[in-house]
Amino acid sequence: MDKASFRELLAKYRDHTLTAEEARLLDDWYDSFGGDENITPLREREAGIAQAIRTALMAHAGGRRRKTAWLRIAAAACMTGLLAAGALFLLRDNMNMTSKAPVLAQYDTVRTGTGEIKKIRLPDSSAIWLNAGSMVRFRTGHFTDQRVVFLDEGEAFFEVAHAPAHPFEVRTPALVTQVLGTSFNIRSYRQLGYTAVQVKTGKVKVRGVAAGDSLFLKARESTILENGRLRSNTAARFDASLWRKGIIRLQEASFAEVALVLQHRYGITLRAEVPEAAEYRYTVSVYENSSLEDILALICAVHNNQFRRYKNEVTIY
Repeated sequence: MDKASFRELLAKYRDHTLTAEEARLLDDWYDSFGGDENITPLREREAGIAQAIRTALMAHAGGRRRKTAWLRIAAAACMTGLLAAGALFLLRDNMNMTSKAPVLAQYDTVRTGTGEIKKIRLPDSSAIWLNAGSMVRFRTGHFTDQRVVFLDEGEAFFEVAHAPAHPFEVRTPALVTQVLGTSFNIRSYRQLGYTAVQVKTGKVKVRGVAAGDSLFLKARESTILENGRLRSNTAARFDASLWRKGIIRLQEASFAEVALVLQHRYGITLRAEVPEAAEYRYTVSVYENSSLEDILALICAVHNNQFRRYKNEVTIY
């Protein structure tokens, strides 16, 4: 990571504007130092900087081993010319101790890759099914008291254990869904530009983050938040959580939605050379045993297109 990129991520960390991917980059950078605390001391000319970092860290750390490790890694970063790293560690500790904003490093994080579906059992016995290309995080230690899950990216189905004294919240970048005990599906991929919620059983409250508008959804109802506004609840046309069984139903889906499904199911990039593709709509089903070639032939048949493939890139023309 070059210095300019590091400084940019550092500023975003301070302002709580990191994306999930950017937060992962910072975490990976920190983890690259490993757990070794036997790091060569700073040279004399850097001692003043190290002491300033030490004083600020210890004021917040209370001498904990984790904080000491951060300090010594900051010292090593100074030796290699990455003095900005000390600022990152200082910012992390200050924000951990004084800010109410969630810090990614404090949370258990689960991610899925191409063609991967994971089931997660939460401490309160609730369950999450995580679709491909998705990421959730939550705090295990305090979960039974504060049942909050962050769906930072992707799609997930939630089966929530009933606990009236402790409402269950799912927070995406665009909306908050609150329930007591129910099951529902949330789709929130950044590439699509909208967030969709569909209730399978029970009742949920959905609130937009930006506008603050809210509505209640009952079983077999759904809504979409797009351009900052919630649409009125509508009857669900099909079960949006069929992907848990390997079935993906697309109803009047855009080309971007089809491309996202193929990316996450087959690991390919779908592009279009025809301008009108932006207006294309598709109603198709993708099954667990469907081959990529069969799906591409079906997609092309809808609008009389053809396709060509080079490695993992497919072009519609």
